[in-house]
Amino acid sequence: MKVTFSKPKGFGQILDHIFTITKSKFPDLFKVALILLGPLYVLQAVIQLIFGVNFFQEIGSSGSWIDRFIAGFEEDLLAPATLLDNWLTVISMASFVLLIVSQAAIMLIVNRIRLQQEYTVKEVIKQAFSKFWPALGGTLLYILILIGMTVIPIIIVAFFSGIITELIGGVGVIISAIFMIALFVTILYFTIRWSFYFGAIIIDKSKPGFRKSWGLTKKRVWALIGLYLVLFLIIGIVTGAIEVVAMLFLGNSVLYSLIINTVSLVTTLIFSVGYAVIYFDLKVRNEADDLKGLIDEYESEKPSSE
Repeated sequence: MKVTFSKPKGFGQILDHIFTITKSKFPDLFKVALILLGPLYVLQAVIQLIFGVNFFQEIGSSGSWIDRFIAGFEEDLLAPATLLDNWLTVISMASFVLLIVSQAAIMLIVNRIRLQQEYTVKEVIKQAFSKFWPALGGTLLYILILIGMTVIPIIIVAFFSGIITELIGGVGVIISAIFMIALFVTILYFTIRWSFYFGAIIIDKSKPGFRKSWGLTKKRVWALIGLYLVLFLIIGIVTGAIEVVAMLFLGNSVLYSLIINTVSLVTTLIFSVGYAVIYFDLKVRNEADDLKGLIDEYESEKPSSE
């Protein structure tokens, strides 16, 4: 596998880099995700079986297969919360915690590849756990910032939009739509600018990492949005097709949950590799800019010979 991190890459090169690493190191990457998240998914399946969820969903015999499928899911959606739901909530919270460790471990693997260093899965998982608390703190802070940055402005814009629409009618609707679009773009911009806090914590030991992320993403926001969008589309189409087929034939069964969780493991490792590759590309660009600045500064301060 020939993978280089030594120079900045274009849009297509980054995507090729992501899938090259994912393909060549898939056994190690999947092992990390499976070791950390697999036991929780098995526990979820066991709990579902204990509470009477069918391993293969039996939706009923009357009506067409699509009617039986929809009816089965309507029953699950309309049913009140149960003890099973509470258990699944606890498992989801535990998955969130271990997902942080999994992403950190995968990022450490990509870093070892970048530095051309040997590693073992056990070693990177142990190292990832050693960085857990800073990573968890940074993640919770990032989530809180995004919630505050989203909920409060939306309430304010919605309130004034209602007043404007009431006062000037159709023109007010257009103005309100412009405000909402501007708000969405602003939130998206800051979300991307701060999103590499995680890499700054895991790789550069910067806490909470927002300042480092802000510097790395300078002049790269829209390119990053494009990269994320393409990744979401590629992975979303494939995984979405698998999930729809599984739902149609299995309903909301234990086997369906196992399939979806397995798909989520693969999705997790691909996005984690993508995040790591993009982070290191930003580092190369940033360090190259810093070096160029130092050279320019040296050239400007060097006495001229006449």
